[in-house]
Formats: sequence, structure tokens, C-alpha cells
Amino acid sequence: MVQNEIREIFQNQHDAIASSKDSKVLMSHCGTFSTELIRGLSESLVKITTSYGTKSVQNKQLFSILLEGLKNLKMYAEPDEKNNKVGFLIVSKNDTTYVIHISNIVSISNYKKVEKYLHQINSFSQEELEQAYFEILKNELLGLEGKKGRGFINARLKSKNIIEHEVNELSGDLLLLNCFLVVKN
Repeated sequence: MVQNEIREIFQNQHDAIASSKDSKVLMSHCGTFSTELIRGLSESLVKITTSYGTKSVQNKQLFSILLEGLKNLKMYAEPDEKNNKVGFLIVSKNDTTYVIHISNIVSISNYKKVEKYLHQINSFSQEELEQAYFEILKNELLGLEGKKGRGFINARLKSKNIIEHEVNELSGDLLLLNCFLVVKN
């Protein structure tokens, strides 16, 4: 049931972009994300963006953001009623930007923590972001804390923009967290 709800949200988002005069869908996927699929999508994105003449620096940013975002989805998404970690990805382009839209299931209680964290890091300066990123890396190396939060900070650093986000209500006290990462063309 949740998977059908997510599929409908995905289709509506995809169709809105596809019917827009200003944007084009470059790649999309709705469902589960295996390690092989994540690798393939990341590599394909670079090929696609290179074909549009995107500079190497932006390709690296896009690759890193997509890889981190999908790894986070695979690791931290809440499972649906069939115990699958389901989400979706839409990468789109207009004349000035690329948008990576990654969505995954979160519980209502976890969303409150994620929302607070996103608001916090969205308010950080570039220097504060770098400091927070290195603090997380240092704690990982010393075995003091887990990796939670590094992906969001890394994505924010790479995109040089805030992480826009919204939620859709799903069945069973679950939400669909939609994160939008914008990279200038």
C-alpha cells in the first residue's frame, strides 16, 4: 500500500517536470535501490551531464550528491509494510541548474529530528559546514559516533545551496521525505 502511494507521488512529480517547458527529466527511478543500481545511476548521471557539456567540477558535485543521497536512502530509510526501503529519484535540468530530488520513507518521530537537523545545517555558513563535516569525520575515525548527518552536510557543501525539503503523508504513521538539491549549471 505505501509503495503504491509513493509510486503515485513519484509519477505526479515526474509528470510535472516532464510537462514543463523549462525543465527536462534526465533520469528517474522509483522503488528499492541496490548497491549496483546506485553505482549505475551515479555513473550514468556523469555520462548524461557530460553530453550536455557540463564541466568536470559540476559533474563531480552531481556524482557526489547523488551517491551520498542514494546511500543515505539505502541505509536510513524506514521500511514499508513489506520491509522494503522504498524511495525515488528524479534528476532534472533547466537552463541554469540541475535538481536532484531524492525521496524516502521516514517515521513521524524521526522526521522531527531530520527536520531540525536540516534547518540547522541550512543556517550554517560555508565555514560552519566545513567545520561540522570535519568534526563528523574525526568522530568516525576515532570511533566516537556514527555517520549520521554526514551525507546531508556533504550534499550541502557540494551543492553550495540549502537543502530544500517537504513531506507527504503516507499510511501507517509514515512520511515521504522529499529533498531537493540544486547545483548551478
